Amino acid sequence: MKPTQQLLVAVCETLYGEGESWPIQLATDLGVAERTMRRWLSGEAPIPDGVWADVLNIVVGRGKALAELIPKIQAQLP
Repeated sequence: MKPTQQLLVAVCETLYGEGESWPIQLATDLGVAERTMRRWLSGEAPIPDGVWADVLNIVVGRGKALAELIPKIQAQLP
């Protein structure tokens, strides 16, 4: 597996959890076909450069949402 594929797997398992469903979830979030995602992951097709910007936007958005939850969770601690 190429470093770019490994990075995509690492990012997406962190976002969506390990298992079989994260390629489907990421494909949906990126607006691409599941088959396209699987071709990128297998190395059958290169991951387009523009995809990385979209992945970064998803990561940043998820990070902001999680950061907003931290004080709410902390408020519930004894």
